[in-house]
Amino acid sequence: MPLHFGATGQCILAFSAPDVVDRALAPPLGRATEFTDTDPNSIRARLQQIRERKYHVAIRDYADHAFAVGAPIQSRAGDLVGAISISGPLARFDDQREKRYVALVTAAAARVSQRL
Repeated sequence: MPLHFGATGQCILAFSAPDVVDRALAPPLGRATEFTDTDPNSIRARLQQIRERKYHVAIRDYADHAFAVGAPIQSRAGDLVGAISISGPLARFDDQREKRYVALVTAAAARVSQRL
């Protein structure tokens, strides 16, 4: 799966080395849906937000009727180890559930990171 869309892929890409990001964002960037962002500058800005927030909410960028909430898993040294996410049908996603899922996913990622 390309790393420029989806919650897990973008969390991984956000915490990857600059050369990995450059290769992942080299044209042409494919689309999974009409909502998939293929603008490298826009994606780079979002990756910065993900680094700051330590999570990402992806809506309709991987599947037309789906959402995902992802967070990076990092070693104690701060190195990227992986990412964790939750996903589901967009029809069952709202602001209240977004807050809950962000809290659950970031807490799970933090627990895994602490145990490494």
